[in-house]
Amino acid sequence: MLFQLHLMLLVMVKVSYQACRSQGCWNCSNQRDCCGDCRCQNSQKFQITIDTFGCDKNKCKEYDDDECEECVDGYYLKDHICYLCTYPCIECSSQKCEKCAYGYKLINHQCIQCQKPLCKSCENNINQCQTCVDNASLDTTDYSCKCWNTYISDGKQCKQCNQRCQACSTSFDICSSCKIIAHLSLNPINGKCNCDDGYYWDSNSCQLCANPCTTCENSSTYCTSCNDQLLMVNNDNICACKPGYLSSPSNSYLCELCSNDCFTCAEISNKCTSCYENYLLNKDTNTCYCPEGFYEVNNTCNECNKLCSKCLSQAICIECIENTLVQYQNQICNCIDGFYYDIIELKCLECDQTCKTCSNRYTCITCNQEMNRTLSNGKCICNNNYFLNQNELCISCQSKEAIPIEVCKYKDCNDGIWTYGEQCDDANYSSRDGCFNCILEHQYYCINELLKPSKCQKCQENCDICEYDYIYQKPICKKAIDEYYIENFTRINKCQDKCLHCEFTSSQCTQCRFVNINKSYMNCQLCEYKQGYYSDYENNLCYSKCGDAIMSDIEQCDDGNLINGDGCNDRCLLEKNFDCVNGICNKTKNPIPSAQENLIYDLYTPKRQIILII
Repeated sequence: MLFQLHLMLLVMVKVSYQACRSQGCWNCSNQRDCCGDCRCQNSQKFQITIDTFGCDKNKCKEYDDDECEECVDGYYLKDHICYLCTYPCIECSSQKCEKCAYGYKLINHQCIQCQKPLCKSCENNINQCQTCVDNASLDTTDYSCKCWNTYISDGKQCKQCNQRCQACSTSFDICSSCKIIAHLSLNPINGKCNCDDGYYWDSNSCQLCANPCTTCENSSTYCTSCNDQLLMVNNDNICACKPGYLSSPSNSYLCELCSNDCFTCAEISNKCTSCYENYLLNKDTNTCYCPEGFYEVNNTCNECNKLCSKCLSQAICIECIENTLVQYQNQICNCIDGFYYDIIELKCLECDQTCKTCSNRYTCITCNQEMNRTLSNGKCICNNNYFLNQNELCISCQSKEAIPIEVCKYKDCNDGIWTYGEQCDDANYSSRDGCFNCILEHQYYCINELLKPSKCQKCQENCDICEYDYIYQKPICKKAIDEYYIENFTRINKCQDKCLHCEFTSSQCTQCRFVNINKSYMNCQLCEYKQGYYSDYENNLCYSKCGDAIMSDIEQCDDGNLINGDGCNDRCLLEKNFDCVNGICNKTKNPIPSAQENLIYDLYTPKRQIILII
């Protein structure tokens, strides 16, 4: 028993040790790289370091009695543990830096970066380079570092330009000028210096491509294009005859045309090894043929309609596939009525139940007339005067089932109940009670409840049109009678006498009462505002009164009476040989002249004679 317990403990320790990735780690907490304890093997092999949180035998340089006494460069010692210096510090003691990496200057135990690029050191001044990185030279005029020719700076180091570049810009492989080498382009194209067509770059020169390559790369036989239109570059970048051509036995680059039936051929032109699209290869005869379910036209093999097993063309079927849902009619194979051909599932699927024929599940082409439906925008909807019931059936609006259906507008003035096709139905034949022959009478409203008799009441006083508000359950006036207006949707008030109709206030006319004197409803007036006129409120007209001693604009005179012969007659017309001023008429001392046209002149004569009569 004790032996088994020791064995289990050993296995658990072994698993824990293997689970930790950092070498020498005895326990790990949470993360696999985080050591809780460190087991030192051979007494002086492993130390905890803060950069890896694990055990590393390479950080301690000197040990004494299993304790670290000196760290390697880049680490400093504290309590016998090596701690990583913070880059760019490469030598440090405790929290103080003693030496910086290249490109930095040590100032007050801190590493300050040199301000100019490519500086390796700037001991005197961070703005002046003292030494430069590899492949760069110091310019003593401004103490900056510049890359050598054929090198380019990336800000930290100088990289050599592409070997074809005389100089490069922005990047080491983007040439700004090309080296002078035979068959190398004189100027870069899109930053590249390329060999002339027919040549490829071989380490330091342009070499000639091998025949039949027109262009090649990397080697003389690695073709990228061929020198004959019958040749093509294959997957191995070798020029070979195009499909449909056969290599000559004497010259593999000399191509002979295969037979029209062959896509590829071998040995002889009519021995097919593969066929064009849809053709099948007869391996016994090495010939290509167009199989059943396809038809041939202009040396191409085309698939028949999916429902045809044999056809002469896409439009003419000879025989349909064996399927109870497929029918043959007029040389066409179609799905039977109620089904359509689905191009994804490649079979006949059922249409929506409302369709007789369809192009897809929910787009009808024709409708079932027996179901009282008609086609509208790809849908089979109920015919006019039909409605859709709960069972998805189209039922006639003349049926009893249609009585409560709003769209049907059912009407029967003899049943004594209100339905949607009636204005009202009060279950009697009396007039002047609000409803007569299912028509709402003037100045009445009715409360209508489906399948119940209407309850009709007269509109409130001075209301011309009213209706019942089912939300607030009370009648409301929609329009007042002439000379009245509705205030705040409830009260009916009288308009001013000048208004036939008004709104909001009594003086805001929408139609003038006396239209023969007011040209605009914006400025309605009573007739009396104009001299000699009176208001006729019964007929809504303005009139003048002859003999009232007030001359209106339609009277020649008005002497305050209706006596003829006193200068102003009973129609307020001026009598002959009288003058009237301010209602007083007197005979004139001088005759009043009159004139008439001399009729001896023609109507169209430019000048006519007038005879003056005194």
